[in-house]
Amino acid sequence: MSDSRTLYLVRHAHSGWQDSSQMDFDRVLSERGRQDAGEMGKRLQILEIQPDIVICSSAWRAVQTLEMLAPGMNVLKEDVIFKKSMYEAATSTLLQIVQELNDSMTSAMLIGHNPSMSWLVSHLTGEEVTNMPACTVATLRMPSSHWKDAGSMDCELSDLYYPQ
Repeated sequence: MSDSRTLYLVRHAHSGWQDSSQMDFDRVLSERGRQDAGEMGKRLQILEIQPDIVICSSAWRAVQTLEMLAPGMNVLKEDVIFKKSMYEAATSTLLQIVQELNDSMTSAMLIGHNPSMSWLVSHLTGEEVTNMPACTVATLRMPSSHWKDAGSMDCELSDLYYPQ
């Protein structure tokens, strides 16, 4: 078992308000968001990023972001968990999701929303990340073989990938 864990934190791609009567939870990706997520999916493939598990907000724009990223990462349906609790989540909620991961997994990806994702990056790394742009992927390295240790030690923010 590896003595470290890799956590990928993704802010969903750009969404819009095509229908003003639509609930925020049901918003979809804009054309720009679909383009950015498609490009980011290709980039993740080139970087050979293949998380053992993906935990995604069940808000429609996060689900659509995952759909655009998944092919490049060879993510299978059985490797994905959707959680409504990630929508408008507090840092403590996201941290609990990470801490409850099975230690047999050496890498995980969370796809969610801001400001929650930026707050989690800041909390885990000790670095001030105030606003992850839409479709940004943050790569964190945790110096432990146990996910339950997340939050009790600083992770290294090894990469921040932005859409072009």
